[in-house]
Amino acid sequence: LLSPQFVRLEVPLKKLGKLIGDDSHQAGSFQIDDDGRFIYWPHADVHLGWTQLRQLVDPATAIEAVRRTQIFNVRYGEAIRAVRERHGLKQSEVAGLTERHLRRIEHGEQAASKNSLATLAVAHEMDLAAYLDTLAAEMKRNR
Repeated sequence: LLSPQFVRLEVPLKKLGKLIGDDSHQAGSFQIDDDGRFIYWPHADVHLGWTQLRQLVDPATAIEAVRRTQIFNVRYGEAIRAVRERHGLKQSEVAGLTERHLRRIEHGEQAASKNSLATLAVAHEMDLAAYLDTLAAEMKRNR
């Protein structure tokens, strides 16, 4: 593969096996999206971009991605907690999430799923889009 900056990346088929299967014929049956940003294997319903492919072959890149995700989860959890506290809600008052689950989200120990965000939106008497906008504003405020 070549990146937009013409950096060459070789991805051994065995690195793709867990994601798309071990059949080399099917591995060659991929599509490239119109923008050239993702490779798609229809038989496995897998889309991979440059970043994901790099993570498959470069452990340091994969470790850095995990680190960035952890940092984001902590910041997002802090925003969730700040918004909840500003609305005067206790963890125990969020119907549909256990206090333990919410505490893990707020501490960044667990990513907030779409379902948990929808539950939090209802607890804040907002639709999901408004709640997500509120979280985004909170994250900007606390950069």
